[in-house]
Amino acid sequence: MKQRLRKVLLCPLNALGDGLNFMMIGENLALNGIEVDVFHNSLWEINHRFSRMSVMPYPPMGAIDSLLDAYDLICIQQNDREPFHEQLISQGEPGRVDVFYFAPFPSKKGMRGPHSGRVVTDHKKGILENLEGYCRDVLGLQGVRRSCGIERKGEVEPRKVIFHTVSTSENKNWSIDRFLQLAEKIDREGGEATFIFSPTEYEEWKWIASEGFSVPQLGNMEDLARELESGAFFVGNDSGIGHMCSALGLYTVTIGRRKKILDFWKPGFSDGQVVYPRWPLPNFKGMRLKDQYWRELISVRRVMKVIDAKALTRW
Repeated sequence: MKQRLRKVLLCPLNALGDGLNFMMIGENLALNGIEVDVFHNSLWEINHRFSRMSVMPYPPMGAIDSLLDAYDLICIQQNDREPFHEQLISQGEPGRVDVFYFAPFPSKKGMRGPHSGRVVTDHKKGILENLEGYCRDVLGLQGVRRSCGIERKGEVEPRKVIFHTVSTSENKNWSIDRFLQLAEKIDREGGEATFIFSPTEYEEWKWIASEGFSVPQLGNMEDLARELESGAFFVGNDSGIGHMCSALGLYTVTIGRRKKILDFWKPGFSDGQVVYPRWPLPNFKGMRLKDQYWRELISVRRVMKVIDAKALTRW
């Protein structure tokens, strides 16, 4: 290894997908014999599924001084909105704190300050490919693999298709009517459509059960992991649940409005495909045509073709 490390701390953002992706660094460190701790305010609930790392909630700000003394390296995912991260960065020594700014387009973020030299994002590559490069080329780890270390506990139902119809932004969401039409087609062809929502999303979307689909109520992260790992396919928007499905081995079909963004952020722990408008829509000033009409350019039939091509080998 290029750097003698005994103990490393990972500080990803608290979104589910961010945490799982960032933990790929931890899994590869652990496989190289290095002790790894991770802070994440939801993934700590399934710490038992990560046998090579310790996952715990973020501590209070007062713990920062002791953290800087306790670890040989701290890896921080930053977006300029996390006070805990900002404080760690400002107090950390160059070479002992690595800061990651992830974006599908070039940005001046991460190209400044004492921690800017070691982590460089290649915008032509996806998020996991960038993290592979960091593990291999910066940390000098051996046998780098694309895994966050999450462990399966249950069996796969080969006909089960997981749907997740929401994301962090309404602009990223395909039409709910088209999701329902797609689910109907899947059921008719022998699949089993299941709609999954987090506990905070459930009340708004439980009405989908009245359309004849399974909509289980999940109480915690372990409930979510058990439900997801039983599926064979995931269909949804760019969301953390898609990344968790990919980490658990599901084939993912991710729908979105822009190819470059999807290619950068797409779930990548297992096989999958992104679906986006074939024809670019302009965003004229004040009109936002892309935001308004991209959904109409992705048909149910087109997404179904992607699923059929894979399902023929499984159903």
